[in-house]
Amino acid sequence: SSENSTASSEAASESNEAETNNDATASESADQSDDELSDETTSNEAQVKSQSVNALESAKYDKDDDDEEEEVNEYKEDDKSEKADIKFDNTGVKTTSSGVNIDGKNITITSAGTYTLTGSASGYSISVADKVTDTVKLKLDAVNLTDSTLYSSRDLDIKVLSDSSISSSLKNTIETGGALYISSKKKSGLKVTSTAGHAIKANSLEADKVTLELSSTAKDGINATSNVSIKKSNVTISAEDDGIQAEDNTDVNSGDIQIKDSIVKITSTSKGITANDEITVKGSTFITITSGSEGIEGRYVNLKKGQITINAGDDAINATEWTTKDDADLSHLKNSKKDIENEVAIVISGANISGIGKDDGVDSNGNLYITDGSLKIQSITDYSSAIDYDGTGFASG
Repeated sequence: SSENSTASSEAASESNEAETNNDATASESADQSDDELSDETTSNEAQVKSQSVNALESAKYDKDDDDEEEEVNEYKEDDKSEKADIKFDNTGVKTTSSGVNIDGKNITITSAGTYTLTGSASGYSISVADKVTDTVKLKLDAVNLTDSTLYSSRDLDIKVLSDSSISSSLKNTIETGGALYISSKKKSGLKVTSTAGHAIKANSLEADKVTLELSSTAKDGINATSNVSIKKSNVTISAEDDGIQAEDNTDVNSGDIQIKDSIVKITSTSKGITANDEITVKGSTFITITSGSEGIEGRYVNLKKGQITINAGDDAINATEWTTKDDADLSHLKNSKKDIENEVAIVISGANISGIGKDDGVDSNGNLYITDGSLKIQSITDYSSAIDYDGTGFASG
């Protein structure tokens, strides 16, 4: 296909660049397109399968990657913008910034800029004023906040400098009305806990080179509207509802999830990973899901590479059309069902999957395509099927 031809050309280009620049070889190889199904990839597949989680995790956080990440992100910061510290201790909170307003336990950031949070405290509400339209970056440097929340009605950039934590017993712990970007420096981790709402709620989430430990005893670990992207990260989720959800009831082609070169572990009472539109898994990814309902569910489930293990209380992997469900709310749509771009399908084109479903193992309410990788799947009930599809089933390779 033209897509594979393009991917092959890009791979050749990257190879030529690597010959002239040995220092860039490792980085370019890590970023090479996962759509390539070259002979070299095939010959190394056994080695990829045998990689341990610990080996993958250590490889992800190469020092050069961290330095590069800092260079890429730091240029965004205007030298003239606000840069200040917000310090918590047992006497309260302190700052020298005119761009931060402190009113008791309410902290409001009123100017764009970069703010470094340090220390420990309890009971604080941290928010970005609605009038702030330019970038606000929060650097978390060993900050540990309990019964506290972090909110922005717009985009928010969080960088974890050293291990930090935020927990809330009142509402969503971290929430943005726009895009939320979370990255880290040298494996630093962020623990986010909620006993009343979602651990993280955002219009979209991008987690890049970060360790996240998310827990909600009430709702989802990650609740997004339009998109979730997890790259080169280690994410552990425990959720009373869904582990990761991307659901947009305003656009039939929105609500997507991409996971690449990451370790994801999910334990959820409801669904593990669920999206209205497309779910894509690729790269050196390890996903482990234990869920009370579907393990992975979306309109178009695209499993390109990775090692995926699922133990589900319903279907292990399910492809379905959300707009045709009995409880679908279509009143907010800005387009219509005739505008849907993706077909209902499960595509396995290189991932290695082991799954158990209490209902079906693999269940596509549309088509099923298996062209590469492996599938070891079973249903543990006598009234369901290991593999079930309503449309076309195709296996090759």
